[in-house]
Amino acid sequence: MKILLAVLNICFGCSVATLIDNLCPETTALTWEGGPINFPSNSIEKLSSATGQYISKNIVATKAAFHLDKIILLTSRFKRGNPCSLVIYDKLMKLGEPVFDPYPSLEDHEEGNCAAIQNAVDFYKDHLGFLWVLDSGVVNNLMSPSTLCPPKVVCISLLTGKILKTLDISSLADENSRLQHIVVDYDILGKVHLYISDAASHAILVYDIEKDVGYRAVLPECVTNTVEPFDTLYLAITKCLLGKSTLYLTYLNSPNIFSIKTDYLKKGKQRGKIIDVGSKVAPMVFLGVDKHELYFRYRNEPEIYRWNTHEEFCPETLRSVFVSEDGFLPTSVALDVLKGKMKVIQSNFQDYLGDTCGVGVIHQIVDM
Repeated sequence: MKILLAVLNICFGCSVATLIDNLCPETTALTWEGGPINFPSNSIEKLSSATGQYISKNIVATKAAFHLDKIILLTSRFKRGNPCSLVIYDKLMKLGEPVFDPYPSLEDHEEGNCAAIQNAVDFYKDHLGFLWVLDSGVVNNLMSPSTLCPPKVVCISLLTGKILKTLDISSLADENSRLQHIVVDYDILGKVHLYISDAASHAILVYDIEKDVGYRAVLPECVTNTVEPFDTLYLAITKCLLGKSTLYLTYLNSPNIFSIKTDYLKKGKQRGKIIDVGSKVAPMVFLGVDKHELYFRYRNEPEIYRWNTHEEFCPETLRSVFVSEDGFLPTSVALDVLKGKMKVIQSNFQDYLGDTCGVGVIHQIVDM
């Protein structure tokens, strides 16, 4: 199929995206139930099911990234019975109901093997085609949390599907840490920094890839003074001119959004540099970023808003851009570069949390 598309593109001068639209039109949303996993063999699948290592209804996808004709999904190990916390779906090579391949492979998610991914709790797809995966090392978060391995960050090439680098970040965390979100920052010279939220310790972990060192940027009281136990610390990063970046952060239940120029974080000079961006009308969930626009929803609400971060954060500058159907909540937003469209992944995630989703979570990926 890929060779055919390339030949047609050369011969007829039409774009690959247009050809995909014509050959594989998306007349309906991509919809699936539970966690249909493609195992290496039927015997492995049967054994995994018999031993409780694979329970489809316990798997939920909460985030998507798009690379060419492929979709990578975050399927964190919230409950037991999840054989992998990252999966991939090839839109051009699959027919019928979606079935997902463990990514990069099933072996790369072996529980108890600290060289493998234990629990991918977040990822960040960069502009160069690398997927940076935050592995907390803690599984079964919603049932009986168990720490299997130290936390790490895994960098995967989306071109080859191979793990390129594994970063041990255990020295930056402690026994009370709850690592939740990761964003990646490239400066104008191509140097890479990672920013990871540690909600329980009220800090941002800053990691310099080139120097292979990191430190903890402790958040000031203005950010943390209203934090509730087990709150979520969201991060979002936007780019400005000349490669300058701004990191936006907020706890779910915090009344305000804050920001800091990443130049200060890189230099370890964050003290007094965090800015109060504005007040929220309700607890807010960050869903994704496209350039300088931040997408979010309010807790338990189906409506997605877009905020142009070049403008003041206030009700007058927030634009409603999407509303999920009844029973669904959007859990992430991402750009499908090949299609040139923003995509939403939505599900009855609230039923999953309440253990009332029946035979499995119903997921959809739709155009915004």
